[in-house]
Amino acid sequence: MARDFLRCRDGTTELRYDSLYVGNTRTFSSSSRITDSAAE
Repeated sequence: MARDFLRCRDGTTELRYDSLYVGNTRTFSSSSRITDSAAE
């Protein structure tokens, strides 16, 4: 939700604390906002 807010307000998707996490994984669809188990 915070990323969506920043994307609308500032055009960015990175949160201030993203650089502190090590080994996190982002899974998202490259073609749709809503994903299923076979996201591309």
